[in-house]
Amino acid sequence: MTGAPRELFDRVRIVLCRPSHPGNIGAVARAMKVMAFDDLVIVGPRRPPKDEEAEARAVGAMDVLERAPVVETLAEAIADCAYVVGFTARDRHVGPPTTDVAEAAGVILERVQEGRVALLFGNERTGLENDELNTCHARVRIPTGETLASLNLAAAVQVACYELHKTFRDAEPTGDDGRVEAPATSAEIDAFLARVWERSAQHRRYNATDKRIAHLKSRFRMLVSRARPTKQELKAAHGVLTWLDFDQVAPGTPIPGPNEPDDC
Repeated sequence: MTGAPRELFDRVRIVLCRPSHPGNIGAVARAMKVMAFDDLVIVGPRRPPKDEEAEARAVGAMDVLERAPVVETLAEAIADCAYVVGFTARDRHVGPPTTDVAEAAGVILERVQEGRVALLFGNERTGLENDELNTCHARVRIPTGETLASLNLAAAVQVACYELHKTFRDAEPTGDDGRVEAPATSAEIDAFLARVWERSAQHRRYNATDKRIAHLKSRFRMLVSRARPTKQELKAAHGVLTWLDFDQVAPGTPIPGPNEPDDC
């Protein structure tokens, strides 16, 4: 890792969504550490993720496995992440285009200098589900042969980490000169969207059971995520919602503006 700024590696998180086999989780830990990554989060595993098989396949990387938190939801795993990448072999017409892993590594290098980046990998049999892919800013495919496009989970993580290691190792940190605004995190975007839908629910035509509403929510989240708002831009959006709520506050109550500290 000669010449590679350590902070670049520290800002990359590998997220395993609903993994089935503890052995694969252990192998992922080893694949990560070999390439100098050590931030692993496990979401909703089908079986306890730290058994004897996992330990056997994590040889040399037990520290990564032991530190890895197990959480119930993807939202918890990526709450502090500003950029989320989903690895998938599926083609979808909805959402961002799927890019090659080598090409994506260059983009991730740029994003990781602004905030934490999460790389999502799905269940061994089914991959990432639609709602998981809808949280992603980008989707990445690892090129394979035509007859079999599905990699073993640890192999997919190994390839992804290798491409990032190659891209990171000679990179120089840009530093923070105070001119670049920090991007909003996934949790901050979720909080904003929750406020939007809470306000929408007050409308007489809103019907939470309508499938069109669920589709609209999914599309709107992709729109907001793709825009990659900064913390200040999201703060301004909260300010707009506050203005729209002016008829629900007591007469004479000051309406905070988008640049005031209490507008969200």
